[in-house]
Amino acid sequence: MKFAIVLLLAVPALGQKTAPYVVRPPVAAACGSPDVEFDVKQDKTGVEPVQVQAGKALVYFIQDTGIIHRVFWQGAGVVSRIGMDGAWVGADKGDSYFAIPVEPGEHHLCVSPQGGLEKVEVSHFTAEAGKIYYFRTRILGGVGDGSGFVLLQIEPVDSDEAKFLIASDPVGVARPRKVMRGVGPL
Repeated sequence: MKFAIVLLLAVPALGQKTAPYVVRPPVAAACGSPDVEFDVKQDKTGVEPVQVQAGKALVYFIQDTGIIHRVFWQGAGVVSRIGMDGAWVGADKGDSYFAIPVEPGEHHLCVSPQGGLEKVEVSHFTAEAGKIYYFRTRILGGVGDGSGFVLLQIEPVDSDEAKFLIASDPVGVARPRKVMRGVGPL
């Protein structure tokens, strides 16, 4: 009898379509559109440090794949999209970094593996004009097969550690491109 009741309650749900991305409030406040991905190249030419613009703060995003992933899992190929306040601001690939100027005030951050908006990490911070902020994204695990199944973390990092990583990493130069999700072959 109980089985029949559960079955009757479950049948209407079978006909419903589920959205490909469930966008929860913290994600909506931080991430960009799932239809934007990035082509990322690493610039190893020794870029000069970015200067803080008058009236703004500067935020560095540093991806650290970690020695285990570099050696055993080829984590160097993972592209991490970084979102801020509802828009993608850039991406890192492998061990790389980029910096952006931001207005003073509260900002909501998101990191997502390319192609995997349902697997995100969010955070927030309050920027003050003239200050520099450093955030590290780390690859915690996943499958390096391009499926988007990658676990990432975003966290503030100490300025000395950040400067050490920046000195040894190339700049990630990201170009956005729009992708069509859910569209089959023509």
